[in-house]
Amino acid sequence: MQFTADTWQDPAIFGINRLPGRSVPLGRPTLDGNADRIDLAGQWAFSHHTGTADLDPVELGRLGADGPPVEVPGVWQLQGCGRPYYLANTYPPGIGKRASRIPDIDPAYNEIGVYTPARWRSRRAGRIGGGSSCSKASRRAWPCS
Repeated sequence: MQFTADTWQDPAIFGINRLPGRSVPLGRPTLDGNADRIDLAGQWAFSHHTGTADLDPVELGRLGADGPPVEVPGVWQLQGCGRPYYLANTYPPGIGKRASRIPDIDPAYNEIGVYTPARWRSRRAGRIGGGSSCSKASRRAWPCS
């Protein structure tokens, strides 16, 4: 499937490159070795981008993060990346809404964060589970290779 600028806005698409559901085996090189996985908690190198028009997701995954570190779990906007806003009952700025319609998200305001461990840039990686700093936001995991 070819990704387009509006692929993430199509409500019929919810599982591109999604692996089938299963239990998660944690491989270990030896009985005493560590699992080949990474704990997301801690400090991560981070790159913040606003607007999606000129971003190539594959290239972003290859380049990795080159900005200041952020604490994970955390909210980037409270760590100096992006514009913080509090949402109690409405959508963020740049998102229009009409009854019975998916919100119109202006790509110029869509914020993207890139976290890529240097040792994983040349490897195939998958994301298990997930979460988002805003339940009204879309998440995309980009390939590292």
